[in-house]
Amino acid sequence: MEQEMVQLKDDLTLVQYLEELFEKGNGEIQVIHEAMYKFIAINNNEIIDDHLKAVRQELAKIYILVGRMQEGKINQTDFRYTSLDIELFFVKYRTVIDHIIESIKLYFEIPPKPRKNLWEIFEILNKKIEEHQLEDYPLLKSSLWFKDIANYRNGLVHGGSNCMVFKHDTEIIFQIFDLNFDNIINDLEYLKYEKNVYYFRYFLVVYMAYLHYFLNDIFNLLITLNGKNNKSQPQFIENEMPFGTIDNSDIIKSWCKDCINAIEQELAKFN
Repeated sequence: MEQEMVQLKDDLTLVQYLEELFEKGNGEIQVIHEAMYKFIAINNNEIIDDHLKAVRQELAKIYILVGRMQEGKINQTDFRYTSLDIELFFVKYRTVIDHIIESIKLYFEIPPKPRKNLWEIFEILNKKIEEHQLEDYPLLKSSLWFKDIANYRNGLVHGGSNCMVFKHDTEIIFQIFDLNFDNIINDLEYLKYEKNVYYFRYFLVVYMAYLHYFLNDIFNLLITLNGKNNKSQPQFIENEMPFGTIDNSDIIKSWCKDCINAIEQELAKFN
């Protein structure tokens, strides 16, 4: 019970962070990716730059999917297409993490062999945090937030799992089933529509909130370490950052608000 309440509070904090991130600049790219661009300004490795460009592209594709799913929800198009979009969301999410892993390996000059997995990369980052006695980076201290979504993606890509979207007049509700038709997703109550099916809107904003907060932590850590190591500090010029807005930012803000309300209602049950 206590652990669930802690998880709810963490989720609430992070979804509020995501909402504020999109509200702050009304979905402007330079605000959403500010920490990344500040790191790029001090980075002199072109291969890392290429990986981070790929990160921005994959995130943009996720937000394009959001618009398409909202459109299908409103117009009641064939919901089988929505199940494909949800599967693609998991793939793109993992791809973002993969590019970040490669960027970290390059930054710390980690040899390509033996290959380091995500969990080993987390250990390396935590050693750096402890070594330099830096402030806490909560999403770098624990990789538990990523394990579930990694398992969902691996099941869909490698294990024969299937995403099923259930027809509904106003919501996108879904579940992932393995080959034995057993539920793969077993998450907190506020994410649940009923029984064993979940609101995808809430699911997406929670996991995107974790991802954006994680990215912010990563780049702020690398910027800090860059200064600690007395590396060159090229000037960050804000007006040289790209302009434009994230697709469907208004939808994301709306989904965030609904998710925040759902979490607060669930937290109220503990009072």
